[in-house]
Amino acid sequence: MPKNGLIDLYRFIFVFVVVLLHSGFGFSRGYGAVEFFFILAGFFLAVKMSKNSLCAGEYFLSRLKRLYPAFFVSLCLAFVIRAILWGFYDAEFPETVNIVLDFLMLGSLFETMNAPAWFLTALILAQTLVVFARKIDNFYIFALFGAIFIYANLMWQFGHLDMLLNKEWCFEGFYFSGGFWRALAGVLLGCAIFGVFERIKGLKFNPNLVFIFELIIFILALILLASDHRRTMSDILAPIIFSALILLAFLPQPKFIARLNHKFVHFLGALSLSLYLSHYTAFVLLRKALNDQSSGLLFASLIITALILALIVHFLSKRLSKFASKKFQNLV
Repeated sequence: MPKNGLIDLYRFIFVFVVVLLHSGFGFSRGYGAVEFFFILAGFFLAVKMSKNSLCAGEYFLSRLKRLYPAFFVSLCLAFVIRAILWGFYDAEFPETVNIVLDFLMLGSLFETMNAPAWFLTALILAQTLVVFARKIDNFYIFALFGAIFIYANLMWQFGHLDMLLNKEWCFEGFYFSGGFWRALAGVLLGCAIFGVFERIKGLKFNPNLVFIFELIIFILALILLASDHRRTMSDILAPIIFSALILLAFLPQPKFIARLNHKFVHFLGALSLSLYLSHYTAFVLLRKALNDQSSGLLFASLIITALILALIVHFLSKRLSKFASKKFQNLV
């Protein structure tokens, strides 16, 4: 499937919503934006599975190859900044065992230097599990009802989707278990949305009407994420809204939307992962170093710092990925 400038723009916008949430300067419900990425990942996974018969083990390794370089570089930055700010022997610095687990992408099971990294661990495992489940008859129907069941259970148990704060599921510092169920539900829902797309893509749609609906749903998404009524039953609207947004983005659009298929927009989409993985280091660590002040100047400086760290992670991870690929080919 060719690159979609609209999807890349959404990636950057919704990552920035998460950035604003963690900065404490807005979008108090920004945690719901993570659902967009889980659903989108499921949609693209379904695209791959529709074209090729995937082996779960090979797919797992391919996801590690794709995502680990950015994870590794962002974790190294968090490690270095923690060491500079607090020193290796400070109580704030993690134990050696936790550092090793962190670099093995298992830190979210215990204690991690980079809290948002739970997303990658949960996503990779959820996608691999869905690849296993692909052989089930009527897979798209199974995916839809599986997603509905998990989301319904989460809402019934907790009344919201931000389960990472629930001691019942996550214990102290246990980021992963609640996040895994969110990831699995989102990936399954993304697969189901692709099943819908396959059925309707041959129909004729008015591009202008598609764009109008897309714009309305996008505005509703921002209103929901900016709402002060966080952690309520209305959280369930997030996966519904994001599913519609993703589905519409792949339907025929007006000609002016094609201008979004630009290198810069695609770069913003590619940068979103690095921004997500590095922003927590900028906000939590640097804000603490600046005595947790709250001002417009601090906000601007934190945003700039997060973007700089994201650029560093993006370019270094690309270099690391190329280097690792060459070394692997030489060994083979």
